[in-house]
Amino acid sequence: MKTEPDGRVTFTGEADLPPVAMSFASTAYNKTGSWKYLEPYHQDLTPPCNSVCLAGNDIVNVMRRIEAGDLREAALLLLETNPLPSVTGRVCPHPCEKPCNRKAMGGAVSIRALERFLGDWAAREGVLPSPVPEALAPGDGRSVAVVGSGPAGLSAAYFLRRAGFSPTVFEAARETGGLLRYGIPAYRLPNGVLDLEIQRLAGIGVRFETGVRLGKDFYLHDLATRHAAVVLAFGKNATRGLGIPGENLKGVWDGIDLLARAKAGKPPALGGEVAVIGGGNTAVDCARTALRLGGKATILYRRTRREMPAFKEEIEEAIEEGIRIEYLAAPVSLSRRPGGGIDLRCVRMALGEPDESGRARPVAVPGSEFTVAVDAVVKALGEGVDLGIVPENLRKGEWRVSCDERRRTPVDNVFACGDCAGDEGTVADAIRAGREAAHAVASTLLDRPYAPPNLTRDRGASAEVAKFKRFNRAYFREEAGVSPSHRPASERRADFREVALPLGEEEARAEAARCFKCGTCVRCDNCHVFCPDMAVTKTARGYEIAYDYCKGCGVCVQECPRAAIHLRRAP
Repeated sequence: MKTEPDGRVTFTGEADLPPVAMSFASTAYNKTGSWKYLEPYHQDLTPPCNSVCLAGNDIVNVMRRIEAGDLREAALLLLETNPLPSVTGRVCPHPCEKPCNRKAMGGAVSIRALERFLGDWAAREGVLPSPVPEALAPGDGRSVAVVGSGPAGLSAAYFLRRAGFSPTVFEAARETGGLLRYGIPAYRLPNGVLDLEIQRLAGIGVRFETGVRLGKDFYLHDLATRHAAVVLAFGKNATRGLGIPGENLKGVWDGIDLLARAKAGKPPALGGEVAVIGGGNTAVDCARTALRLGGKATILYRRTRREMPAFKEEIEEAIEEGIRIEYLAAPVSLSRRPGGGIDLRCVRMALGEPDESGRARPVAVPGSEFTVAVDAVVKALGEGVDLGIVPENLRKGEWRVSCDERRRTPVDNVFACGDCAGDEGTVADAIRAGREAAHAVASTLLDRPYAPPNLTRDRGASAEVAKFKRFNRAYFREEAGVSPSHRPASERRADFREVALPLGEEEARAEAARCFKCGTCVRCDNCHVFCPDMAVTKTARGYEIAYDYCKGCGVCVQECPRAAIHLRRAP
């Protein structure tokens, strides 16, 4: 028997042969990988929650850090994409929970409640986002004006500052926050929570000027002259009218005005019977506010509950509290009732063919008029943007500023985002829009290619969304989640304290542990342990596959719990 230079062993005769099969030297010379026609490779997929997150949060990796108890790192990761986690943790419609694969085994992870928990913890601890290494030096001519301090404006200012610019936010009201402060009731978003979030922006160098209004105290030309760029981010400030006789009677209130007065602690006297016209979130908030002010509130909506644009859970909570909803009813006229109050004349509706919104068009039913006696009427049909404060060449139609897909308006170095740019109306959408505007400003002023933020691309993951059917279910177990609790309806309808209660740290960590971490490698070592050829080795970066020895059997793919390894045709 002799050993060849390449490591093989050869036998000189029958006497050299062992009684049983055995190896006398390394088998590394035998490159069994040449047999394969398929080969495995590691690549994360996009978790379903990440794929629909309106703000672009890296939800799965935030969950991993919460589970490990590393709350600071979890908060820092969340602050990379979301400057207002305590806010979105309360008011976001959480579309991330709808496709959650955990639903198949115990219910979706309560992502919004965890975001609220982490945001509140970060605010209490004074956590500021990680500094940006390439930040520009202050005072180097990179001043940017942001008009409006709602969620889009705050987001734009935050990401501009993190990119090294010196943003100043101009707000017409006496306090910052826009819709967040004046349009969302305290039982959903207390002002104290908002104040802590805005303090974080001030803490990293964002400046604020309040009580100054575009078109009155200064003009767009002034801002464009004094700053390197301008971001228009003002919100909806014009209420849509009912378009019926009597809508200007005393006792007819604008919905946003009602919410602002109540949030400021100076609510109007509505009386006992209040009718709210509309079916969106503003309408539901107005009805619940009227209830807390001592009235009996009824929502009149011209379609059915199925078509109501308000968030489902807000509707359910309103009904729990005693709000009555009159579906398929629309106002026709308002008139003063003898002795006080208002006669609200309505007509029954029927649903016809779909309109431009895709919903069934409501059609009046002849002869179905009826009258409701009320003390006050609240108009909550939606709001529009007052474009009278910007030049005509910036207006696109009646309700939005003209801008392209890169947030650029027809005026050089003037950008737009949020409500005034026609973006979707949720707070998370506004955060995304503000972040895009900040990227657009940076690419223009620094002469860089425009690359809007993309979580999947930035993480090097595949755009394919991880589906539960590809998981190895043997590694998971049925486990019920921790549902956020709410104050009883009988108690909460009497005040403006928060309805939803927060999670404790132990609850939060337990809930985060339920997350499957869909499509992401969690270094579980299964691919390394189960490989029959020992072709998968652990490294500081993860795992490496020795393709010279991998036969492409696919065992590692089958044993990966969450579909982070895949097979492809071998070259």
